Amino acid sequence: MKEELDRKTVETLESILVRLDQGRITMPEARQAVDAMWRTVSGLISDDVMEMIDAFKADTNKAFVERRVFVLEGKDIAILERAVGTGIGRVRMNMREPGVFATDKMIRLEDEINPSMAARQKLDAFVVALKKKGYTEL
Repeated sequence: MKEELDRKTVETLESILVRLDQGRITMPEARQAVDAMWRTVSGLISDDVMEMIDAFKADTNKAFVERRVFVLEGKDIAILERAVGTGIGRVRMNMREPGVFATDKMIRLEDEINPSMAARQKLDAFVVALKKKGYTEL
Protein backbone atom coordinates (compact mmCIF):
# COMPACT_ATOMS: atom_id res chain seq x y z
CA MET A 1 0.00 0.00 0.00
CA LYS A 2 2.90 2.37 0.74
CA GLU A 3 4.22 1.97 -2.81
CA GLU A 4 0.81 2.86 -4.25
CA LEU A 5 0.55 5.93 -2.03
CA ASP A 6 4.08 6.95 -3.07
CA ARG A 7 3.14 6.58 -6.74
CA LYS A 8 -0.05 8.62 -6.39
CA THR A 9 1.74 11.31 -4.41
CA VAL A 10 4.46 11.67 -7.06
CA GLU A 11 1.82 11.78 -9.82
CA THR A 12 -0.09 14.47 -7.95
CA LEU A 13 3.05 16.54 -7.39
CA GLU A 14 3.89 16.24 -11.11
CA SER A 15 0.34 17.28 -12.01
CA ILE A 16 0.62 20.37 -9.81
CA LEU A 17 3.91 21.33 -11.47
CA VAL A 18 2.49 20.83 -14.97
CA ARG A 19 -0.58 22.95 -14.19
CA LEU A 20 1.69 25.63 -12.72
CA ASP A 21 3.87 25.61 -15.81
CA GLN A 22 0.84 25.81 -18.09
CA GLY A 23 -0.48 28.78 -16.13
CA ARG A 24 -3.63 26.92 -15.08
CA ILE A 25 -2.78 27.61 -11.43
CA THR A 26 -0.72 30.31 -9.76
CA MET A 27 2.30 29.82 -7.49
CA PRO A 28 0.21 30.51 -4.34
CA GLU A 29 -2.33 27.91 -5.49
CA ALA A 30 0.46 25.40 -6.16
CA ARG A 31 1.93 26.03 -2.69
CA GLN A 32 -1.48 25.53 -1.11
CA ALA A 33 -2.08 22.28 -3.02
CA VAL A 34 1.34 20.88 -2.07
CA ASP A 35 0.87 21.94 1.55
CA ALA A 36 -2.50 20.17 1.70
CA MET A 37 -0.97 17.08 0.12
CA TRP A 38 1.93 17.18 2.61
CA ARG A 39 -0.46 17.33 5.57
CA THR A 40 -2.46 14.44 4.13
CA VAL A 41 0.37 12.00 3.38
CA SER A 42 2.99 13.00 5.98
CA GLY A 43 4.11 9.92 7.84
CA LEU A 44 2.40 7.57 5.37
CA ILE A 45 4.81 7.80 2.43
CA SER A 46 8.46 6.89 1.95
CA ASP A 47 11.20 9.28 3.02
CA ASP A 48 12.29 9.74 -0.61
CA VAL A 49 8.86 10.97 -1.69
CA MET A 50 8.60 13.12 1.43
CA GLU A 51 11.92 14.74 0.49
CA MET A 52 10.48 15.58 -2.95
CA ILE A 53 7.57 17.40 -1.34
CA ASP A 54 9.88 19.14 1.13
CA ALA A 55 12.15 20.25 -1.73
CA PHE A 56 9.19 21.70 -3.59
CA LYS A 57 8.02 23.53 -0.49
CA ALA A 58 11.50 24.94 0.09
CA ASP A 59 11.96 25.95 -3.55
CA THR A 60 8.61 27.67 -3.96
CA ASN A 61 9.89 30.57 -1.91
CA LYS A 62 12.17 31.21 -4.90
CA ALA A 63 11.10 31.69 -8.49
CA PHE A 64 11.53 28.75 -10.86
CA VAL A 65 13.23 30.10 -13.97
CA GLU A 66 13.11 28.28 -17.28
CA ARG A 67 16.18 29.24 -19.31
CA ARG A 68 16.79 28.44 -22.97
CA VAL A 69 20.07 29.27 -24.71
CA PHE A 70 20.54 29.63 -28.47
CA VAL A 71 23.65 30.24 -30.59
CA LEU A 72 24.06 31.62 -34.09
CA GLU A 73 27.00 29.86 -35.75
CA GLY A 74 29.30 30.92 -32.93
CA LYS A 75 28.55 34.60 -33.67
CA ASP A 76 25.85 35.37 -31.14
CA ILE A 77 24.11 34.01 -28.09
CA ALA A 78 20.44 34.51 -27.23
CA ILE A 79 19.07 33.70 -23.78
CA LEU A 80 15.34 33.41 -23.13
CA GLU A 81 14.12 33.20 -19.54
CA ARG A 82 10.67 32.79 -18.04
CA ALA A 83 9.70 32.83 -14.37
CA VAL A 84 7.42 29.78 -14.27
CA GLY A 85 3.94 30.51 -13.00
CA THR A 86 4.23 34.25 -13.70
CA GLY A 87 3.81 36.61 -16.62
CA ILE A 88 7.45 37.64 -16.55
CA GLY A 89 10.07 36.78 -19.13
CA ARG A 90 13.35 38.15 -20.42
CA VAL A 91 15.12 38.12 -23.78
CA ARG A 92 18.85 38.83 -24.06
CA MET A 93 20.73 38.72 -27.35
CA ASN A 94 23.32 40.47 -29.53
CA MET A 95 26.11 39.81 -27.06
CA ARG A 96 28.77 42.54 -27.25
CA GLU A 97 31.10 41.03 -24.66
CA PRO A 98 30.68 38.27 -22.07
CA GLY A 99 27.59 39.08 -20.03
CA VAL A 100 26.78 42.29 -21.93
CA PHE A 101 23.91 42.18 -24.42
CA ALA A 102 22.80 44.95 -26.77
CA THR A 103 19.25 43.64 -26.47
CA ASP A 104 17.98 43.02 -22.94
CA LYS A 105 14.19 43.11 -22.89
CA MET A 106 11.89 42.32 -19.99
CA ILE A 107 8.50 40.91 -20.90
CA ARG A 108 5.80 41.70 -18.38
CA LEU A 109 2.38 40.22 -19.05
CA GLU A 110 0.87 40.23 -15.56
CA ASP A 111 -2.25 42.02 -16.83
CA GLU A 112 -3.17 39.18 -19.19
CA ILE A 113 -6.01 36.82 -18.26
CA ASN A 114 -3.48 33.98 -17.96
CA PRO A 115 -0.08 35.67 -17.41
CA SER A 116 1.99 32.48 -17.25
CA MET A 117 0.59 31.09 -20.47
CA ALA A 118 0.92 34.48 -22.21
CA ALA A 119 4.61 34.70 -21.22
CA ARG A 120 5.25 31.14 -22.40
CA GLN A 121 3.54 31.79 -25.73
CA LYS A 122 5.46 35.05 -26.23
CA LEU A 123 8.78 33.33 -25.60
CA ASP A 124 7.76 30.40 -27.81
CA ALA A 125 7.23 32.95 -30.61
CA PHE A 126 10.78 34.24 -29.95
CA VAL A 127 12.07 30.66 -30.27
CA VAL A 128 10.40 30.29 -33.69
CA ALA A 129 11.87 33.63 -34.83
CA LEU A 130 15.35 32.72 -33.59
CA LYS A 131 15.28 29.37 -35.37
CA LYS A 132 14.19 31.07 -38.61
CA LYS A 133 17.26 33.32 -38.28
CA GLY A 134 19.50 30.25 -37.99
CA TYR A 135 19.93 30.05 -34.21
CA THR A 136 20.19 26.57 -32.71
CA GLU A 137 19.27 25.64 -29.16
CA LEU A 138 21.97 24.32 -26.86
